[in-house]
Amino acid sequence: MDETFPKFHKIDQECSYCKIGKTRFIQAKQKPNIHEYLDTTIKSQSKYQCILGISGGVDSSYLAFKLKEMDIRVLLVHVDCGWDTNLASQNIELIINQTEFDYYTMVPDWSLLKKMQISYLKSGVYNQDVPQDHAFVAGMYIAASKFKIKNMISGHSSATENIPNLWQHDAMDFSNLHSIANSYEKNLDFTSYPYLNFFQYYFWYPLIKKIKFYTPLDCLQYDKTKAINFLEKKGYVKYKDKHGESAFTKYFQNFYLPKKFGIHKIKTHLSSQIINGEISRSQAKEILKEHLQSLENDDHTEKYFYEKLDLSNEEYKKIMQSNSKQYYDFANWDQLKKRAQIIKNIISPNKGHRE
Repeated sequence: MDETFPKFHKIDQECSYCKIGKTRFIQAKQKPNIHEYLDTTIKSQSKYQCILGISGGVDSSYLAFKLKEMDIRVLLVHVDCGWDTNLASQNIELIINQTEFDYYTMVPDWSLLKKMQISYLKSGVYNQDVPQDHAFVAGMYIAASKFKIKNMISGHSSATENIPNLWQHDAMDFSNLHSIANSYEKNLDFTSYPYLNFFQYYFWYPLIKKIKFYTPLDCLQYDKTKAINFLEKKGYVKYKDKHGESAFTKYFQNFYLPKKFGIHKIKTHLSSQIINGEISRSQAKEILKEHLQSLENDDHTEKYFYEKLDLSNEEYKKIMQSNSKQYYDFANWDQLKKRAQIIKNIISPNKGHRE
C-alpha cells in the first residue's frame, strides 16, 4: 500500500490500511473451527440449512465443497449480471454437478444494468462495481426469504481480503445507487433488479426476518494456493487473474481504477497475502511487476467492456476524461445510517450483518 490510495497515512510508522488489515486478520483467527462454528450457527430442520452465494471464484467454490464434506444442506445462489466469463459458467456448472446442491439463479434485465453502468461511468465515482455488488447481496437476501432460509454464507475470507477499500462507498446504499443511475438516465424501471432499500437492509431482513450472514472461511486455515490445488483436482479451471470470473471486475480493477485514479487494486490483495504470511514483500513486488507488464499487452479487456455497453471508443474516452464526482455529490444514506445505527444498537446490541 502507498500514497496512491486515498486516506493513506502512517500510524506509528505503519500503513493505515495494513493496520486495519492486521486487526481484521487477528479477529478472524479467533473464530472457532468451522465444524464448531457451523454447528452453533446454522442449526435448522428445514430443507436447506443455508444459502451460499457462488460466482465461480475460488473462495466460494472451495467453500461449496467443504460444506458438502460436512453434509450441510445448501442452496447455491447465483446472480447473473451479464459479466460472467465462459470459464466462470463452466466452473459453476462443475460445482453444481459435483456437490449435487440445488441451484437458484437470478438474471436481472441487461438493458437496465447497461444503463446503470453507463450512468456510473459518467459519474466518475470510485466504486463502479455497485450495480453488480448490490444485486449479488440483495439477491441472496431475497432468495433466503423466498425459500424461508435463515442463514446466508459468503465465501469472503479475511485471510485473503483483509485490506479495506476505504475509498469506496458502501454498495448497499440503494438511495445512492438510485440517485446516480437516474442522474444520467431518466425514469429507470428497477422492477427486474434485485435491490434492498435502507429499511430492508438494516431492519427488515436482519432483525425482523432474522436472516444472518456468516463467513466460515475465516474458521479454516485458509490458504488460497492450497484451495486452488484442491479445486483443480476436482476439475476446476484456474483463472489467469484474480476475480477472473467476472469480465467487469477485471476491467474495473485493472483499467478503470488505475487510469482514473492511479489505484492498482492488486496492491490490496498482495498486502493481504503479506499480512497472512502467504507471501513475502519481495514476492509481492515481483508479482506486481509481472501484473503491470501483462496489462501493457492487454488490448482486449477495455475494448470488450465499452463495446458490451454499446459505447464507441470516442464516447468511452470522453467519459473517462470527464471530471470525477464523489458519492456524496448524490443522494445517500449517510445521515439516515447514523441515526438508524443508534436505534439498531438499542434493539439488537452487538449484532451486525456478518458474523
